[in-house]
Amino acid sequence: MGTKRSCLGVCANNGLIYCVGGYDGASCLNSVERYDPLTGTWTSCPAMATRRRYCRVALLEYTITYPFPPISLSLSLPTPSPRPDTIAAAAGGVKGGFLSAPEPRRA
Repeated sequence: MGTKRSCLGVCANNGLIYCVGGYDGASCLNSVERYDPLTGTWTSCPAMATRRRYCRVALLEYTITYPFPPISLSLSLPTPSPRPDTIAAAAGGVKGGFLSAPEPRRA
């Protein structure tokens, strides 16, 4: 990873992992980086127009979409109006925030 970051959005698409926005300890970030686990390499992607901390991202029809306003790595989807205070559910139903300990999982 070229830029250290916390509070980022993460999404996977076609075997690649995208790290979006976040916080580097001094300021919010607009950068996007892609990790290829097969080669172990990081690649910079087009940056978002706005710096975002706790950015939520989603995969919609093979396009990674960022809210407020919607921006994607390749296509923009029309949204009638901005939607503040929205969430995107993730693994385990966690909706943002922090866990103090790992949650046990059963296969």
